Amino acid sequence: MYAVINEKLRDAFEKRYQMPYGYGNAIKVTSNYDEALEWLRACSDKFVIERYSPDCGRDIIYRN
Repeated sequence: MYAVINEKLRDAFEKRYQMPYGYGNAIKVTSNYDEALEWLRACSDKFVIERYSPDCGRDIIYRN
């Protein structure tokens, strides 16, 4: 699963509340990397593509 999120907002939320941010405020959540990349290219540089998998957790795989 790929999510296009604002990394700074997510980090600030997790630091302040000490809990996971989740993907409710992501501008796009999809299982298709190319689709996530299209959305990211239309956004400002504050957004990133984060990959999530139950086995490996989450990691940022692309910055605009």
